[in-house]
Amino acid sequence: MNSYRNRVLILGNGPDINNIDFDRLKGNIKTAGVNRIWLKHFPDYYFYHDSEISKEIERDIIVKSKIMAKCKCYSSDWIRRRMSTVPSYLKVVNRSNPTAFVDSVTTFMRILISDNVFSIDDTIFYISGVPLSWSEPSHFWKEIDYEGSLNKHGRDWYDPRFNRIVSNFKRLKGLGYNMISVTPHSKLNKIMRYEGVSNLYA
Repeated sequence: MNSYRNRVLILGNGPDINNIDFDRLKGNIKTAGVNRIWLKHFPDYYFYHDSEISKEIERDIIVKSKIMAKCKCYSSDWIRRRMSTVPSYLKVVNRSNPTAFVDSVTTFMRILISDNVFSIDDTIFYISGVPLSWSEPSHFWKEIDYEGSLNKHGRDWYDPRFNRIVSNFKRLKGLGYNMISVTPHSKLNKIMRYEGVSNLYA
């Protein structure tokens, strides 16, 4: 594993994100996060293709300025279905299979490879915040009172289709992506090796 030049911590929005000490990450770890990850951490690479996330960012000038200053921002062609005008700070990358189920984490991983930010051969992805099961709270941000707009009761407003997300990860594994789960108790741990996130600390 020492041969990998790039080590990337991919951040979904599962509640285990609350247990990561971002200040302790090794200096060679890059972070790449999706959706509302900015409520906890401003990653090196940031992705969303949800119009509601975009509206939240536009409403918060401080958050928007930090995202623009600290993150390289991406979206997929899916966002054009939801927004007539895409924010100028987003680089939109077309998905290789536009008819596939849209899952933010695996879509972002494929974009980071297809846009030549990282390469499959010398990158290892550590997957965090992808529990793939209902729990309360089901996302780390459900513990945060963000302008009273978050649903804190029961399930989220959408159906994440867990089995299809697992299939997306299996597809990436078949394509040669090097992946390690650092998400405790995730279904992903049945298809890839699990390590504690503390292994990424200095």
